[in-house]
Amino acid sequence: MEFNIFYEMGHSWLEAKLKDVFKFNIQDEISSQSRIEGSKIFLDVDFDAKSFLKRLREIYPTTKFRIKENVNSFRGISEKERYNKILAERKLELFR
Repeated sequence: MEFNIFYEMGHSWLEAKLKDVFKFNIQDEISSQSRIEGSKIFLDVDFDAKSFLKRLREIYPTTKFRIKENVNSFRGISEKERYNKILAERKLELFR
């Protein structure tokens, strides 16, 4: 399993699937510092990525995962929609 981290203007985000936030039952733990785009969520590394990775390790203790850094890749993440549970649920329904 591989995850991308993106850096932008002093912030960093871990890219993951929005459905996994609900699958891991951490949708109430995610802050508005994280962003949503389509079926993806960009978890703020300072606030939300730790909860996601901790739950991933609890559910899949033997699965190996790798984090790939994308230092020079501008994605405009800070301009994407801020996470909130209602928006996330709507996006999830759209991409099922």
